[in-house]
Amino acid sequence: MNTHYFISTLSYPTITVRIALCLLLSSIYISNLTAVNPEACNDYIAYKTSEVPIFDGIGDEEFWNNANWYAIDQIWLPYNNDLNYPDATKEGSSKLISGKDDFSGKFKLAWNEEENMLYLLAVITDDVFVSGYAGTGSYSVYDVLEIFIDEDASGGEHELDLGNSIAANAFSYHINATPYGDGEIQTYMSAMDIAKKGEIVDYHNHFPYFSLRKEGNTYTYELAMKLYSAEQGIAYETDDANDYEVQLYEDKVSGFSLAYCDNDDPNNLSRDHFIGSSFLPAGKNNSNYQTADLFGKLTFKGEFNPTSITETNIEKKAFLLYPNPTSNFVKIFFNDNSISGAKISLLGIDGRILKQLYSGNIEQQSELTLPINGLEAGSYFISITTDQETKLIRFTIK
Repeated sequence: MNTHYFISTLSYPTITVRIALCLLLSSIYISNLTAVNPEACNDYIAYKTSEVPIFDGIGDEEFWNNANWYAIDQIWLPYNNDLNYPDATKEGSSKLISGKDDFSGKFKLAWNEEENMLYLLAVITDDVFVSGYAGTGSYSVYDVLEIFIDEDASGGEHELDLGNSIAANAFSYHINATPYGDGEIQTYMSAMDIAKKGEIVDYHNHFPYFSLRKEGNTYTYELAMKLYSAEQGIAYETDDANDYEVQLYEDKVSGFSLAYCDNDDPNNLSRDHFIGSSFLPAGKNNSNYQTADLFGKLTFKGEFNPTSITETNIEKKAFLLYPNPTSNFVKIFFNDNSISGAKISLLGIDGRILKQLYSGNIEQQSELTLPINGLEAGSYFISITTDQETKLIRFTIK
């Protein structure tokens, strides 16, 4: 059997491959906080559930076990963890993140059609938690979970109401809460954002359920939120907000990103770091509170079905990659199926395509030997793409 391989220019995978990578990474938390990745996982999925969770900051319900983990690992301030990054917005940030003990974060999403709620489970590790916001002054100088939501994914400005109700086009909810002792649950919160003419409004009524649980330096947020029609503008700020509630449905797409405002000094109220889940370019690295144009995309999917992720033309367990760990080659044995027009690529842990290894047909009961010389030790992925989907296999270079 002939084996063909070639090296491509450095590139990034398609949106289909990126979503597949995000799904595979549901049990892997990427903790590299020292780089801003233009192909960060900006595409999020919330699976539907009929279960109503117990909002206790534990997240042990079955639907949470099936949901994907997404990383909060894009350092927006100081941009790329570099105090002197060219053209980046500075916003007064003067400290670098020292590592994952200083900060790390990840989250999951789900939704309930009958309750008409989006559920969020976020786990934050923070060595210094600064709380105490009392409804006055700046709310972003405390340790704050920030939720960016644009219910119809329309993009556009939303910072102030300039006469056309754009303040309600999207939201940047700043979730302020003071944790109790270890194992205890805080249910009181505020959700601050800028509204008309620069007025600061607490939108806590958009969050029917909320809990914050502390365990050491780990803080787990579990909450439910409602979405509202952006067309109604200022109605968000009235007691009639429920009149403009949006019904969630399968395949609905909303703009969404999650971020964390981090202050490491309780004696100096300033935002030392700002870390988000989606990529923002330099110069726009603190723009989400003003415009929804760079939010990620959240898709509301049907109930979790593992066969929709792992079984296609390339059947589950239909092939074997070995040796693993390896040093300079891998072998892939294809067991059950012949595959037409397969493309096999080598991906970095961040999802970038490093090499295209093979392009062509694969016969049943055949084996490919693929050279992967010159790679540093660490984790990588092999992607196998057909006309129907991409399958990913994780392996290690020793």
